[in-house]
Amino acid sequence: MLKRNKLKKRLLYITITFFVLLLFSVSDVFAEIRVIYTKGRAAYQVGRSWRPLKRGLVLRQGTRVSTGFRSWAVLKVNGNYMRIKPLTLIKIYANSRSRKLKKTHIGLRRGSIRARVKRNRKIRTIFKVSTPVATSSVRGTEKDISYGPGTGMVIKVITGTVTGETLNGQLRLIGKKLFYKYNNNSSNPTPLISG
Repeated sequence: MLKRNKLKKRLLYITITFFVLLLFSVSDVFAEIRVIYTKGRAAYQVGRSWRPLKRGLVLRQGTRVSTGFRSWAVLKVNGNYMRIKPLTLIKIYANSRSRKLKKTHIGLRRGSIRARVKRNRKIRTIFKVSTPVATSSVRGTEKDISYGPGTGMVIKVITGTVTGETLNGQLRLIGKKLFYKYNNNSSNPTPLISG
């Protein structure tokens, strides 16, 4: 009888521990994407329909966001801030978080955004912005990124360091107050330009 009670207590302890660990691991998997501010005509896509963005709204991974003329929105993505400028279309491809890694991947179809990504020594942060011609990765910085079919991808680094990578794998490290431009018509990115 005494052994049976000990066994029951042990099983209960193991079950509770399992559920507590499961709760902590699941809560870290999906990071929040929250609308902080909007101005003008800003919308997000649900299925095939578009709905207006509103302050406080929580968006899911896979959501498309669009802004109109003289319109913009600010999103808090994984603890970082992103301003979506006028006439921009983005898609949030990935947004996850664990105790050691925060990972965000934004697709910029057209227009421009400003991303402010905090550096945290305890958590590795990956914040990528992809366009049809190149990808930008952040290392604790603030940057403007724009893309248009005629202009290509342009990255302006406000603070910190950014990596620009073309689709064929050419990497450039871009520092503060430098511009990076890559158009799909050229084989190499333009030389870094001081701004």
